[in-house]
Amino acid sequence: MNSIFSALVTFLQHNPSLLIFAALAAGYALGKVKFGTFSLGSTTSVLLVAIAIGALVLRNTEYDLGLIKTISFGFFIFAIGYRVGPDFVSGLKRGGIKYVLIAVFFGVLALIAAIMLAKVFGLNRGYAGGILGGALTQSSVIGTADGAILHLTNQEVTSSMNLKSDVAVAYAVTYIFGTAGLIILLKVFAKLWKFDLPSEAGKAEAELDSVKAEDTIEAFHWSNLVMPRAYRVEMP
Repeated sequence: MNSIFSALVTFLQHNPSLLIFAALAAGYALGKVKFGTFSLGSTTSVLLVAIAIGALVLRNTEYDLGLIKTISFGFFIFAIGYRVGPDFVSGLKRGGIKYVLIAVFFGVLALIAAIMLAKVFGLNRGYAGGILGGALTQSSVIGTADGAILHLTNQEVTSSMNLKSDVAVAYAVTYIFGTAGLIILLKVFAKLWKFDLPSEAGKAEAELDSVKAEDTIEAFHWSNLVMPRAYRVEMP
């Protein structure tokens, strides 16, 4: 049995692309499983499965993804921006300065917390960047951290060759707590401030539905890009 497992591990180590699809498939399947009224969701589940696969199969194995990693991450960030970006202006009209202040507050607070935790537990800069990205569930932090690592001195890079890997590992682990922590926090605050979360969500949804069409004119809609045309050939 051990020989079969070892052969399978060796095969997967030589074909890492299979592991990517395996992590995606198993992660999406796990994300659909409900634990009572709670489910992990596809993103968190894929990260969990990827950590498990990496620990079991890719231990002490290094791959230089290079350009593929950079391009793939760029596509990921582009997809998020393409989906959310066009609604940015209309969102500011509805919330305005409040959303900006909240974003700045949590960004600064999370940065300070990540640095302090890294200092207290003796973690390197890669882990610190991953903690920041995972706690905020912001994948863009990975790219920022990788870019910062590239600007380290040669001595720092030589002494910490796995900094980029540490960013990804810390991000994957803390992302789980960043997602679950937000859910728990909402439930705790709802009880402390004594308001009904479902009813408040219903009011917010009704408020968003009542926004006039001219207020969301900047929003991206596929229908705006569809321009049907018909042509008739006059000469046989």
